[in-house]
Amino acid sequence: MKASAAPALVLGTLLLAVGCGGEPTTATAPSTSGPATLPQPRPPTSGERFEVTGVVTTDQGVPVAGAVVTMAHWFGGVLHWPSAVADTSGAYRIGFSATVLPGSAGQFVARAEVVAEGYELYWHSLKAALDSNNLVANFQLYPIRRVAAGNSMVAAFPSDVGECTGWVAARCGIVRVTVPHAGNLTVEVTPTDQSAGQPTLEICCVSGNEIYGNPLTLSVGGGSESTILIGLRPGSTAAESFVVKTSLRTN
Repeated sequence: MKASAAPALVLGTLLLAVGCGGEPTTATAPSTSGPATLPQPRPPTSGERFEVTGVVTTDQGVPVAGAVVTMAHWFGGVLHWPSAVADTSGAYRIGFSATVLPGSAGQFVARAEVVAEGYELYWHSLKAALDSNNLVANFQLYPIRRVAAGNSMVAAFPSDVGECTGWVAARCGIVRVTVPHAGNLTVEVTPTDQSAGQPTLEICCVSGNEIYGNPLTLSVGGGSESTILIGLRPGSTAAESFVVKTSLRTN
């Protein structure tokens, strides 16, 4: 994503954690980075007016007409979710008043959420320098990757995947595994670049909680779909690719 935003702000109090409930449980220790969440501002009810414009494209640069861009933000102590729909060129424009959370690295304005049919959800914390109220934020979406249980695939992820919607890492790639019948599903992921090291995986939810590890095995029902979050290398924004192997054993 390209935005007129300052570097990431360390957030203290968090709201709207998107885990399946409570703190994550671990099979192996996950990253301490939580999912993309909205910081909760202090009580002031005053706000600033912002206008955000940009273009939504695929990771190949093709405009995504009809993509819905939402700016989740605080104003007057209430959470607001104004949205705009990208036009045929992928362009959008959205204006709103927000209570910002200031900091030395800039001010948190809103969490951008972008959805489009056939593409993974994109999250990004929108920040701005002081006295900067006209922001430009361009988003790149990547197609949903699916593999049937029992099969394997190579899943490549672009450099810009937004912020992880889970707890496993700050950035993560997503693969969805379709399950034709009930059984024990095992997923193992290895990087095509062996120097990258084995990634940690997250699957939500098992008995109401996330599980972590690599490989991971869980009991699944027939006709279901399991979402696998693959933790990408910390501190890196490079594109990464993985071999995803799955197996399904009948109980």
